[in-house]
Amino acid sequence: MKGIFKTLAAFVIIAAIAMFTVVGMASASDQQWRKAIHGEYAFTGTGACLFAFTGFDPDKFTPTGPSSGPGPNFWDGVVTFKKNGRGSIDAQQRYMDINNPQNPQGAAGLVHIYWEFTYTVHRGKITFTEIPDTYVLDYQEGPVKGVFKGFAFSQPYDGYISADGKNLIVSFGVPMKIDPSVGNPSLPGEIICSGTFQGFRTDWEE
Repeated sequence: MKGIFKTLAAFVIIAAIAMFTVVGMASASDQQWRKAIHGEYAFTGTGACLFAFTGFDPDKFTPTGPSSGPGPNFWDGVVTFKKNGRGSIDAQQRYMDINNPQNPQGAAGLVHIYWEFTYTVHRGKITFTEIPDTYVLDYQEGPVKGVFKGFAFSQPYDGYISADGKNLIVSFGVPMKIDPSVGNPSLPGEIICSGTFQGFRTDWEE
């Protein structure tokens, strides 16, 4: 019996050492990826959105009432990563509004978009989390003019960084939803936007 307990004790110690080794390796790997991301990345991409004025069915992601589809839209801008785990997106979006009850003939426009985020990295996968109260839409051209703030993402979104830290891919979409009423009570409902961006690190980072 004592021999069994000694064997179990030895196994527990070995398992604990192995666990700490794995955690240490994972942590070191994540730090290596983290160091690869820094400075500014120029990016471009495309996407589309669906605006449900009364929200979406949580299971089917279909609008529960009237909706409009502002899209496709085309992005270009800069995403910045800081060493403290924070960053920002500063971009302009050119959009085509082809299914909006307020503009049944269709419309086109230009909007400046900015928000800040925190990020974590695990083996090349980046997880972005929007920082509340940093999202700003500045509609500059088209049928809508003005500034809207406070749009809230329902959950984080993901991206990937190359091993040398020079190339970046970011994507988002279902099941992530955007709540426009945060900071804008006159804009009820929910928005689902899907898009993919590709970028590269520039030489003019800080």
